Amino acid sequence: MPGVPAARTPAAWSPAPRATTSVGLIVEYGRSLGLTGDRLLAGSGVIPALLEDPAAEIEADQELAVLANLAALTGAPAGLGLGLGQRYGLHTYGIFGFAVLASATLADAIGVAERFRELAYALVDVHTVSAGDHIEVRLDAGHLPSGLRRLVLERDAAAIALMQRELFAEPVPLAGVSFHFPAPGPEPAPGPEAGGGDGETGATDGGAMDGLEAYERAFGVRPRFGAEYDGLRISAALLARPLPRASELAAAQCQSLCEALLDRRHLRRGLAGRVRAQLLADAREMPGQDRVADALGVSVRTLRRRLGAEGTSFRAIVSETRMLLAQELLSTGGLTVEQVADRLGYAEASSFVHAFTRWHGVSPARWAGRTGQAVR
Repeated sequence: MPGVPAARTPAAWSPAPRATTSVGLIVEYGRSLGLTGDRLLAGSGVIPALLEDPAAEIEADQELAVLANLAALTGAPAGLGLGLGQRYGLHTYGIFGFAVLASATLADAIGVAERFRELAYALVDVHTVSAGDHIEVRLDAGHLPSGLRRLVLERDAAAIALMQRELFAEPVPLAGVSFHFPAPGPEPAPGPEAGGGDGETGATDGGAMDGLEAYERAFGVRPRFGAEYDGLRISAALLARPLPRASELAAAQCQSLCEALLDRRHLRRGLAGRVRAQLLADAREMPGQDRVADALGVSVRTLRRRLGAEGTSFRAIVSETRMLLAQELLSTGGLTVEQVADRLGYAEASSFVHAFTRWHGVSPARWAGRTGQAVR
């Protein structure tokens, strides 16, 4: 079957750090149900300021903690994840969304989504297989806490269905949707623990109050419940269909940026990754070794030794963090060189320009121009 990625065995779940956008969407959804941001973020280690920072990143476990709060505060009724998933338009995925949108065909879009799946917000493992005259987008939630699986499966399945609709820019029904969990029974609309939420808002967002109708609104078809696997089915005849927003040049540029972003996020793992997270949390001040070691619960000597074992040093991580953050801030556009310098803790823009030129061999403005961005 042309263009369908080869079937693969789901890998051990080990997601790279992710943007805070998804948590922002969860908080917005929770507020529409009458919940407060503070209660949704409680215990997650995500502070409201991070949701306003385009360069901020968190771990997937922190997003799961926010989802766990949403489930606990609403009682996790069936269908809770549907309205949430319908908030994940392609524009919310940043450069990953643009790379998918610029693909020539649905098959190409699936390939891009598989290749850069760590840049999406899915918390399930997603893999696509051929199945006769259909393809199956299978969702594996076995690595998640059992109490969150239904919520996350609903959210991620609804988000994928929305992605397909936006790719074609017109209603293109799915061939089928299946879930292993049982069909919903009569349930109240999701709402806060005390007093319930806004029923009309819950209905608009696709909550559980309308039972099966909420699933039909989200997917365009009635799902099969109690199935052997969780996933969506798409007609194979759609694979070669041209997409209305296809652009060979934009696709190549976006995929290149996706590769660079994924490489940077992969660097932020291990102790070095935890150090980078501390630095990114206060990029203007760029805390010193003593403060970072204290935050991580180790001595400065142990910090140096363990970073050395990972082939790096605190000084190198500070320099690299500034470089990577500068790249991300310049790539997003809309900021002046002076603003980027201030965000990175430089007292003078000239010091930032000198450092950036030393890293890349070109000025920040010229580097940004190569990525299609203009800085002032």
